[in-house]
Amino acid sequence: MMKKILLFISIFSSLNFQAQCWIQIASGSQGSGGGFHCLGIQNDGTLWAWGLNDQGQLGDGTTINRNSPTQIGTDNDWIFVTVGTNSTYALKQDGSLWAWGNNSKGQLSDGTTTGRLSPAQVLPGTTWSKVSAGDQFVIAQKTDGTLWGCGQANNAETGLGSATEVFTFTQNTTITDWESIRSSFAHTLLRRSDGTIWGFWGGGW
Repeated sequence: MMKKILLFISIFSSLNFQAQCWIQIASGSQGSGGGFHCLGIQNDGTLWAWGLNDQGQLGDGTTINRNSPTQIGTDNDWIFVTVGTNSTYALKQDGSLWAWGNNSKGQLSDGTTTGRLSPAQVLPGTTWSKVSAGDQFVIAQKTDGTLWGCGQANNAETGLGSATEVFTFTQNTTITDWESIRSSFAHTLLRRSDGTIWGFWGGGW
């Protein structure tokens, strides 16, 4: 009986330790034949990725699929990661925003449609505070509260009120009291400081 108790304690302790290694996990939003990759941040600030990597969405510099978590680079200052269909976005402690993977709709916000196999900083500056990825678009917020969007806009996903794609982040509203952002396949929901819920899809705001 004592051996069973000790074995249970050992297994529980091991599982508890492993569970606490990760501070965040993000999985892909399935669409357009993608959405099969995951990213995670460990409690030491390192970034890890696994799953499908046909468009460099894992960020390890290759297009090789990974069956288990693989560390991305050696930086240990990652604080948040969000995953689109075949692209990935992450924030660092200094407020810089990074993106990689598929860029066919300009969703990496580098002014091109060229994909990237490893993390690349999105525009100069360290003023980003939140980011949420959809199918092939992304919505991000700056520290001043302003909201920005880029990428696919077939259903006005960027919040700009049109179906015109933008290849670099463009401000989409003058409202600045957003508390949370959650993008899905082709729409985004947001919560303001007064508790009201807002959204954009279809025809925009």
